[in-house]
Amino acid sequence: MPPTEEEDNKVEDKVEDKAEDKAEDKAEDKAEDKAEDKKEESAPEEYADFTVADGFEVDNELLTTFQEYGKENGLTQESAQKLVDLHTQTVQGIQQGQMDAWDKLKEGWAGEIRADVDLHDDKGNSEAAVATAGKAIQALGGKELEAAMDLTGAGNHPAVVKAFYELGKRMQDDNIVFAGGGEDTRTPAEKLYPSMVKK
Repeated sequence: MPPTEEEDNKVEDKVEDKAEDKAEDKAEDKAEDKAEDKKEESAPEEYADFTVADGFEVDNELLTTFQEYGKENGLTQESAQKLVDLHTQTVQGIQQGQMDAWDKLKEGWAGEIRADVDLHDDKGNSEAAVATAGKAIQALGGKELEAAMDLTGAGNHPAVVKAFYELGKRMQDDNIVFAGGGEDTRTPAEKLYPSMVKK
């Protein structure tokens, strides 16, 4: 005997109920999985020390700010480390670019010095002029002035080399004696009235 319409409706309701229950269970499972994944991917309570490149110093104030940002935005240790790596690479790239530009500028200055005819000897070389400038630097400030000129790059600038070259030439021509370079043999009267000294 075939089922009545009422029995058919009851079966359909049961099937629909089962399908709805299954769909609800699946949705709940997915939500739980997502929550679990999110929990696993969330920021740690405290970040472990980040790895940075050799020679790269960490600014503690900036690091604290970054850790706060990481926690607010749910960055995992791994994600935060990737950002640290990216920042380090960016800073190193900028520094390398600046160093390359500085080296190129100094090379340009060296070329200008070699090309400057005012600094050439009779053979067309500038080495003697550079050596004379170096002697003037040593006479005026010694190793401290030389170190300062090297540190700032001023010792490579054509205008500075020319200035010290001219000074060095005058020191040679006039036999200038700087403090500590010789004993003053003038009498007290000659010191007080130098214009009255007979030559």
